[in-house]
Amino acid sequence: MANKNQTPRYDTDDVTLQLLETVLNITAQSAQMQISEENAESIFAITDAVAERFGIETRIYEIEEEDGANRSVTIYKTQKEGRPVNTDQPIINGKVFPFPFRVIDGDKTQDVPEDD
Repeated sequence: MANKNQTPRYDTDDVTLQLLETVLNITAQSAQMQISEENAESIFAITDAVAERFGIETRIYEIEEEDGANRSVTIYKTQKEGRPVNTDQPIINGKVFPFPFRVIDGDKTQDVPEDD
């Protein structure tokens, strides 16, 4: 009989896995912008739980700033041997993006007159 407390594991195709990694990394970046450490930790708990269910590794890198301060960056990435890269996907700065980019009509800055 299976243990009911065991975390379920899910297997997905490579494109779905890349999409999940992208969402987890965007969410981790938003967690780092939280004012409250408690809120940031809550977001990381969610991203870590999703990553565990899909077999996505969580890596924390320490970055030393020029002023001597240190900060950490969390990255979610799988390490599948021979993981194929879909060449039909957009590649920007050597990185593959698993989703299509689209231009949003009206997504331009507008000159706003200054109030004197």
